[in-house]
Amino acid sequence: MSTFLAKGDLTHEIKISNKDEFGQMMNNLNHTSSLLRAMLTKVKEHAQTASLTSEYFLASAKQSSQASDEISSMIQGVAVGAETQTVSSKE
Repeated sequence: MSTFLAKGDLTHEIKISNKDEFGQMMNNLNHTSSLLRAMLTKVKEHAQTASLTSEYFLASAKQSSQASDEISSMIQGVAVGAETQTVSSKE
């Protein structure tokens, strides 16, 4: 079991036939392996959630940038129109 754990393989469990100190130690090792599996599953789930959230924020930032570009373009158009009217009114 410890060899598998050392290699990162948390899928093995020790078959326990004794209730003595070695049996308790093997039971504790099985329990530790189970807890590590559960923790790694949670870490994977949270990493996936963080990745999806990051993609959402990136898409949102792109949309905001496009909206800002459109607003800037409209403001420039209004400024050009205002200048044209100013020049026309002076003539």
